[in-house]
Amino acid sequence: MTDFVNQTEIAKGAIGCYIPSNRFKTARISVTAYLPLNEDNIATASLMAQILSNGCARFAKPLDMSRELDRLYGATLGADTDKMGDTLVWRTGIIFVQDKFLPENIFADCARLLFDTVFAPACDGNGFDSDNFEREKRIQLEDIEGEINDKRTFARNRCLAEMCDGEPFGIPNLGTAEQVAALTREGVYNAWRKFLETAYFRVGVVADDEHPEVYGMFAERLANIERGEIYTPVETELHTAAGEIKRVSDRLDVAQGKLVLGCSVGGAGEDNESYRTMVMIDMLGGGAYSLLFNNVREKLSLCYYCAARYDKSTGMMMVDSGVETGNEEKAKEEILRQLKVVQEGDFEQDELDSTILTMVNALKSTVDTLGGLENWYLTQILSGSDESPLENVEKITAMTKERIQSAAKKITLDTVFFLAGKKEGEE
Repeated sequence: MTDFVNQTEIAKGAIGCYIPSNRFKTARISVTAYLPLNEDNIATASLMAQILSNGCARFAKPLDMSRELDRLYGATLGADTDKMGDTLVWRTGIIFVQDKFLPENIFADCARLLFDTVFAPACDGNGFDSDNFEREKRIQLEDIEGEINDKRTFARNRCLAEMCDGEPFGIPNLGTAEQVAALTREGVYNAWRKFLETAYFRVGVVADDEHPEVYGMFAERLANIERGEIYTPVETELHTAAGEIKRVSDRLDVAQGKLVLGCSVGGAGEDNESYRTMVMIDMLGGGAYSLLFNNVREKLSLCYYCAARYDKSTGMMMVDSGVETGNEEKAKEEILRQLKVVQEGDFEQDELDSTILTMVNALKSTVDTLGGLENWYLTQILSGSDESPLENVEKITAMTKERIQSAAKKITLDTVFFLAGKKEGEE
């Protein structure tokens, strides 16, 4: 990867990352910021991301911003936040047609618009524009309240919160409704000022050419900020099982119960690789080729869906399934039995081969979109890796049954969460 991504220090606490690609007619410029993840900033950061991406001082109203994006030949601009271990990742980006396909050059204009949303938002007095603030706050509250309607996501989040009680990663992505309701436009504005002073930035460019002038534009904006103690992204200590299995259940008005098993995956392996864990978990519950799908769902009909997912940054695996209330114990025991099958090496080579083939195809498709390409490399940089998707493919295709067994033996059940339907007559 070091030969593919050109990294340049453009200012204190700011790195430019150029990812060359001539596969697309479009280009992407992004700003990714890294902050410590804690309960005090996640609701604010999520709201701030949406406020900034939907207007700036030059184009304060949504209609004004929409007209400017139309003028830039249908450019699209958006922002979001995510969690990566103990780090809060805040990102915004703009995608637009490259200059060589247009009758005029718009690369610099797109960069300017993106940086305006970060550094020059629409303000009213001592806070963000009141209309923009109230609109985005209302939307975030509606999104939080709407999460309960997606019972599968709700159950996974509840299990995660119980499993990571007291750990930053267990904090809800959008914050709580109470936290968002308490936010004021002056408070979020002050948080934005602190964000500019302390965040660690990466400016990404995915295009045919690097356009180093983009870095100069960003550095010029940042030079006007009095930078304080800049956050350094840290390697998260991997989650370890508590010892005694935590069992939690909720009741809601649902026809189908939701069973979630939260597990610690242990270390990455003797050679400090996570590949064996990735492949092992995918073979266990990654798709229609997996053991959980073919046995727990298809053969035994114990659930409507059953899938396993791995979070490398925290060292956790979650298995979630939709089951009839009353079948949750049978489903749990069969899920754990399939894990034991992998631990003992009682699976067929063709089951491993199918997993490897699927994962290889997914990795090769990573470079098929601008966002996928950029996200791959920026994630790799943050995790300290220097591998391209094709280098990752080589590691995965070299996987053996013995290495899969080794990874499976490190799995420890930590938390069992079950979302059941309400009993008859229960409010």
